[in-house]
Amino acid sequence: MIKELTQEQKDTFPYYAKKWTEIGLKTGPIDFEKAKPLIEKIHNDQNEPLPLVYFNLESPFACQHAMFQVQALSDFDDNWQNTEIYTKNNSWIKIFDKMYEQYSAQYPKVEWNDDVKARMLSKVSYQYANNPSNLDQYVDVFMFGNGECYWLAYYDFFYEHFKEPFLVGVLPFIELANYIGWWAAMGEAVFISDRPSVVNYDFSSDVAHNPNGAIVTYSDGWSVYALNGHAMPEKSIIAPETLTLDDIHACKNAETRRQVMEIYGMDRYFEDAVEEVLDRDFVVVDNTKKEMMPRMLVKTVVNDVFLIGSDGSTNRVYYMPVIHRDVSQINTCKKAHEYISGIPENLCVGQS
Repeated sequence: MIKELTQEQKDTFPYYAKKWTEIGLKTGPIDFEKAKPLIEKIHNDQNEPLPLVYFNLESPFACQHAMFQVQALSDFDDNWQNTEIYTKNNSWIKIFDKMYEQYSAQYPKVEWNDDVKARMLSKVSYQYANNPSNLDQYVDVFMFGNGECYWLAYYDFFYEHFKEPFLVGVLPFIELANYIGWWAAMGEAVFISDRPSVVNYDFSSDVAHNPNGAIVTYSDGWSVYALNGHAMPEKSIIAPETLTLDDIHACKNAETRRQVMEIYGMDRYFEDAVEEVLDRDFVVVDNTKKEMMPRMLVKTVVNDVFLIGSDGSTNRVYYMPVIHRDVSQINTCKKAHEYISGIPENLCVGQS
């Protein structure tokens, strides 16, 4: 068991930080010739069959759609004779064309021709039309390639300094991170994304943050936006004036939703989104001065509950979410305040 590190070992931390930051910030296409034998080694180490076909696409977004499409074609055969396109959303067809081109070049079990392509396209479009939510499951299967530097640096350090045998299995991943971006293995297929074409955010911060544009952009145009370490909807950064309540309520992460609300404007949001005022009262701000502060408990159109109060000295308004497993139990301002603060109001000497 390793109980402590020597000062000499600690002095190498900046080297590993620099090394893996540079790997993590690499941009551009993958190096497939160097990546392929490492991927095969990983399969061998896991006692998995070697891949039969590789898909190299421009972004993780494209890989996600390619996995969805390959899964949709897993039972494709001559029984599917339809060539109808089942959805008007054709944004995925360019991804299909690239996937089909690579599929036909590597997979000899199908007799490739225009009729086969048309029927495959129809089969895939049927899945987009009827099971679009299945796309989400393919996000969780990714391995992050050069994006995994945050943990590969840790193992790289310990293997180099201690040569622990159990770390040998990580070595292919450590080397592979030099050559590819996100990737995933699914059955007989491997899906590999190029690295971003542009990385652009404030590197002095500990978190991904760019209020003026994307933090990463891929060659197919797919981009990721973030503020204070949280992924943000594109519209909130590029065209905040076009935000709607639906855009806000579509944010599943509470902190992302709060930041989008701030961009939309808190006063404006609560003016537009409040469905019901549950309670309103006044509370003593300072027991010595007997100053009173108005407050209000509201419910929005999506059943979120907020306690709204103002700062006694600056008149700044605060919007405090009430997150409770049964929010119907929080039906007064007093209950909301005590739940948020965790103490009875009669123990508060002063508040704002």
